[in-house]
Amino acid sequence: MAAKISRMASTASTDAPGTGIRVMVLGPVLVEGRAGTLIEPSGTLGKSLIVALAIARGHALSATALIDELWGDEPPRQGKAALQTLVSRVRAECADGLLVSANGGYALAGRERTDLTDLAAAGRLRDAARASAASDDFTAAASHAAAALALWRAEPGVDPIPALRAVPQERAATPRVALRFSARSRR
Repeated sequence: MAAKISRMASTASTDAPGTGIRVMVLGPVLVEGRAGTLIEPSGTLGKSLIVALAIARGHALSATALIDELWGDEPPRQGKAALQTLVSRVRAECADGLLVSANGGYALAGRERTDLTDLAAAGRLRDAARASAASDDFTAAASHAAAALALWRAEPGVDPIPALRAVPQERAATPRVALRFSARSRR
């Protein structure tokens, strides 16, 4: 598994700089590391934190919401302290400024206005495909849909821990089917 992720990360790292993508969740969870390449965050909770923030699409999640998302019905006694420790650990691995404090919680942030995550890039391409189809430009619609589908490197949030992969897979299933239909039916 580690070798497979390493190959995916090396492939993704050559693609990511030109795209502005710094966080990938449409496959194994990867983030831009301190050296500027995509790395796998350590630990299940670290990956879960990144996935939760990626799904928030640039909006800050409160400490309470993150504690609930990460620990569910069994939060630690000192939930905020445990979250701060987790965030510190993940920040130590990530590129500077990627995981930021915001409005009493945390968010993913970019250096510039780009598609910070592969999830956001897929959403933007999906919207472009819909707009192209609405204006009867089916060639462009198929191209946008195919580009969005190409961002999937494996099942969303692929990880050996079932609980970690469930949320991104559930949220990505409908758009992925719609993109496949759009890409195929417009040819």
